[in-house]
Amino acid sequence: MSINPQECLIEYLVSTNFNIVNKGNEPTFIISNRKEVTDLTLVTDKTADLVSKWHVFDEISLSDHRYKVFHVGDLLVTRPTYHKHKRTNWESYQEDLKVKLGIVPRVIQSVYGVEPAVDTLQQAILSSFQQNCPYRVAQSPRTVP
Repeated sequence: MSINPQECLIEYLVSTNFNIVNKGNEPTFIISNRKEVTDLTLVTDKTADLVSKWHVFDEISLSDHRYKVFHVGDLLVTRPTYHKHKRTNWESYQEDLKVKLGIVPRVIQSVYGVEPAVDTLQQAILSSFQQNCPYRVAQSPRTVP
């Protein structure tokens, strides 16, 4: 049984959420005795819908590989968010947490009760923290030209 490298590559790309946006079967690699489609244009799932009009350019590229041309739609650039721990209202956090810990079971009857109790505890801690330490938007030091 032989392994087909193209099938392995396609399986890998699908499993890692990459998409091949090449359209058609126009050769991307040309030498004197051979023409092949060897070049791939890869995008993630999130950006696949932004790429359009992919094609192989007819102009000479001074290389064995031909130019690939495509349009990219509007990209939405978001600034990262974070919690500024120094601005946390710790008194309010403790009060909220006390209230939310009231629903966490104090006695666990079986092994099967551990996971739900841990999940409830984690959710209580997380939601109390998020309420009392709001997200901040990172400020960009400069604008992108």
